[in-house]
Amino acid sequence: MIYAYRFFYFFLFLFHVPKLLLTNRRALYRRLFPPAQEGSLGPCVWVHAVSMGEVVAIVPIVKALMAVHPTWKWVLSTTTETGLSTAHSLFPTSVRIVQMPFDFRSCIRAVLRAGTPFLVLLSEGDVWPVFLNEVRLVGAKVVLCNGKVSDKTIHRLLCFPRFGRWLYSFVDLFCLQNQTFWNRFAALGIDPKKLTVTGSTKADVGMSLLSEGERLERKKLLGIGVGKKVVVVGSTHAPEEQQIVSALLPILKQDPTCKVMIVPRHPERFDEVVACLPGTAVRYTTYQSGTPWNIMVVDQVGLLTVLYQLADVAIVAGSFVERVGGHNILEPAIVGIPVIVGPYMHSQRALYESAREADGVMEVSLDTLQTTVETLLHDGPYRKAHGQKALFWAESLRGATQKTVTAIEQRFLYVNNLLKNVN
Repeated sequence: MIYAYRFFYFFLFLFHVPKLLLTNRRALYRRLFPPAQEGSLGPCVWVHAVSMGEVVAIVPIVKALMAVHPTWKWVLSTTTETGLSTAHSLFPTSVRIVQMPFDFRSCIRAVLRAGTPFLVLLSEGDVWPVFLNEVRLVGAKVVLCNGKVSDKTIHRLLCFPRFGRWLYSFVDLFCLQNQTFWNRFAALGIDPKKLTVTGSTKADVGMSLLSEGERLERKKLLGIGVGKKVVVVGSTHAPEEQQIVSALLPILKQDPTCKVMIVPRHPERFDEVVACLPGTAVRYTTYQSGTPWNIMVVDQVGLLTVLYQLADVAIVAGSFVERVGGHNILEPAIVGIPVIVGPYMHSQRALYESAREADGVMEVSLDTLQTTVETLLHDGPYRKAHGQKALFWAESLRGATQKTVTAIEQRFLYVNNLLKNVN
């Protein structure tokens, strides 16, 4: 099966090369020809998280294991530019950060010179057979953390159950977000002994909360005076920027105290987003204090969790585009502000369904977005009530990190014995 996979993967790669050459030639080269590693760390824990969201989600598990096993060495691989930027900001010195190459054996073996994994932690669901086959050859155990499988993926895999079982045969332990995902993996024929429900660690992500003084100072620097209302639109994809701003323009025209901050998901789109918005839109990185504005494009990565703390209302984007299916709604919920999403949340189904049951999220269409935002901005008690519901829901989900760490240690107690010999 591995040979068949490598054959088809090669032709899929060739099919996507023209697009990659046009969109990000530099990343294409780096992932096809991984840079030389600065010596091997030796036995290590290898963490793989495809992009920014997955990196953030697995941070609590990594930090919890670091606290218990301070002598362990760590490598974190991620695929995207935002993932790399996030990883470097969260682990400036304690973890070696590498970009995951394409799933070719020569590329994988080159990047694995960074260390010899005895334990591999995958964040959410990014499973690459050649990579996992190589780490299994050196004796590593593989754990899927915050595990999930989307509606579309499970439907496809159930059409080819033999391939689905083979794809996940590299994983030794599945720490899943909820019972729905447990049922889906079981339906693929995965051994139930490998499956356990631990919840989502996104609720355990430590957020550095601003003091009231820090909030006021940041608002002042951004030209957000006392009494001004802020709507933060996080993690946008094309064409959401135009759609959402068009829906909110009537509010901006009627209410000069309202400001909208647009935070694109991908940094390579910053210029494109600025160009597609009204001429009055300003850029975060070039904003001069005191300049009036009502629309700001945040053209710097890593600021979203801070900006949510400056906001009165959050709109989590990616949820107005069916191909994306939503992003992390816990980030704004944790700071106690109302959370609005669009009609497409299938990529975050577990979190979304949990939040909906607790009335911790507000789903709208583009047609009803204006009315919902307007009501929240102008009705203080209503806004506060929905912010509290979001916060209570987020707090109720905490504890998944400890469950995951416990599951890993109970399943792989041999790791401690291995490390005693290594150290």
